[in-house]
Amino acid sequence: SRCNGWYLFFHMALDLAESRGIVSFLTSNYWLTARGAYKLRKRIYKETSILQYVDFKDNRVFEGAKGVHTNLLVVRKQIEKNTQVKCILYDKKVPKSSDLIEIMPEQETFRINQSHITLDGWDTYFHFLPVNFLSVLKTITASAQTLKESTYYVKEGLIRNGYLNKDEDN
Repeated sequence: SRCNGWYLFFHMALDLAESRGIVSFLTSNYWLTARGAYKLRKRIYKETSILQYVDFKDNRVFEGAKGVHTNLLVVRKQIEKNTQVKCILYDKKVPKSSDLIEIMPEQETFRINQSHITLDGWDTYFHFLPVNFLSVLKTITASAQTLKESTYYVKEGLIRNGYLNKDEDN
């Protein structure tokens, strides 16, 4: 798996921060699900209190960064019980001329307990979702099994007219 260079900077920032120090990064949001960021997510979850998460979604924060979905993460280097993460999700694309920080109060805002941002053994990703979405997702994952665990498998190959190529085994 690939490691993005900025992951190392976040690790270094956590190393350098004093106890109760604040660390904040404005990055692409791909680290939330990237396999190469697993150790970073694990460390953030176990060693910090996540104070705020902002997902700018399709809104371009940096003019020259086309296609980059940006997020802001603010953490405190100290574990606190029942940390409530303030989450802000930009649910609509805003005009280019808009000041993203100025319109932040108008965006979807909710709080979620830090212990609820992972899906207990289902995956190793962070999920910053409102409680009602998260409860549905947890219900689905609690009664589901992965394709690896099931007796089904996915066959790769060309499909023509809705059927696997007849020359291939079914």
